[in-house]
Amino acid sequence: MNETTAIESSHKTSLVNRLIGVISAIFTPYIGILAGAGILMALNTLLQKMAIISTESFISVILTAVSSGVFTLLPVFIGITTAKVFNSNVYIGVALATALLFPLTAAEMPETIHLFGLSLGVKSYGGAVIPTILAVFVAGYIERFFKKIVPAVAEIVVVPALTLLVAGFVTFLVIGPLGMALGSGISWIYGQAYGFSPLVAGVLLGALFPFTFVFGIHWSILPVAMINIQSLGYDTILPIMMMAVFGQFGAAAGMVRHVSKADRALTVSTLIPAFFGITEPAIYGVNLKYGKPFISGVIASALGGGLISFLGVKIFQFTPILSALYYPLFIGPDSSMRLGILSSVITFVIAFLGSFIFGKIKQTNN
Repeated sequence: MNETTAIESSHKTSLVNRLIGVISAIFTPYIGILAGAGILMALNTLLQKMAIISTESFISVILTAVSSGVFTLLPVFIGITTAKVFNSNVYIGVALATALLFPLTAAEMPETIHLFGLSLGVKSYGGAVIPTILAVFVAGYIERFFKKIVPAVAEIVVVPALTLLVAGFVTFLVIGPLGMALGSGISWIYGQAYGFSPLVAGVLLGALFPFTFVFGIHWSILPVAMINIQSLGYDTILPIMMMAVFGQFGAAAGMVRHVSKADRALTVSTLIPAFFGITEPAIYGVNLKYGKPFISGVIASALGGGLISFLGVKIFQFTPILSALYYPLFIGPDSSMRLGILSSVITFVIAFLGSFIFGKIKQTNN
C-alpha cells in the first residue's frame, strides 16, 4: 500500500512539476520586460498623483505608450513563447495572438456577429492569458494534422491558411467565450454570496481573484464594478481585488530571502510594480514558479477579502489598477480609508509570513 501511494504521489508530483515547468517556460523569457514596464507605469501614475506632470503632457504620453503597450499586447509575447514550448509555428502563434487583439485595433467593429443562428458578442481578449495559450496549443495540433494531408508543394501557404482558419473558429467560438463566461460566472457567484453575507462573499472572491489574474479573466469582471459605481455610486468588488493584489505582493516579498542569488534581483524588481498594482511580474516570475508563495497569496487574499468586506469598505470611483495610490477612493459615506489601509497591511503581512515560512522549509528540504 505504501509503495503504491508513493508511486501515485510521484506521478502527481511529476505532473505538478511539469505544469509549473510549462508555465515558467512560457512566462520567464519576458518577465524582465514586464517588470520594467510595470515600473514605468507606476512612475507615470506617481508623477501624475504628485501633480508633477499631467495626463496630456508629452512625458506622460510616452510613459503610457512604452509601459501600457506591453500589457495591452501581452498575448503576442505569450503566443511566441507558447509556440516555442509546444514546438509549434511561432508565426502562427503570433498571428492567433494578434487575432485575439483585433477588436482593439479595428476602427469599426460590430458589437455582435451572427453565425448558424447564434448571436455572439465581439470581445477583445487583450491581456487574456489562458485563451492565448490554449489557442496556440490547439493550433499546433491542427497544423501538424494539415501537414500530413497537404502536398508538400502547397504546404508553405495552404497549411498556415487552414490552421489559422480552423484555430480561429475554435478560439473565437469556444476558447475566448469560455474565458468570458468564467468571468461572468464569478460575478454572479459573488452577487449571490454578497446578498447572503458580505464576509462570505469577500472570502470567496478573495480566494478566486488570484486565479483570475493568472487566467487573465479578471478584466471581464471589471465592467461589473463599473456598473455598480454608475448605478449605486460605489462598488465592493474592487476593494476585494485590491486584497488579491496585496496578497501576491506580500507573497513575492516573502521569497526575496529564499530565492537563489540569480533570481533575487528579478524577484526584487517585481515588487515595485506589485506595490503599484501590477502583479503579473510577481505572479509569473516568482509566485507561480515556486508554487507555495502563490498559495500563500491566495490564502491571504481570501482572509483580506473577507475582512475588507466585513468592515464595509467601498470604492467610489472606478480604476482598473489597484494600489496604495488609490486609497483616497475609499473615502465616502459608510466607508473608511483607514480600514482599507488596515485590511491591505494585514493581507500583506499574512502573505509575507506564509511565503517566508514555506519558502524557508522548501529551501531546507532541498
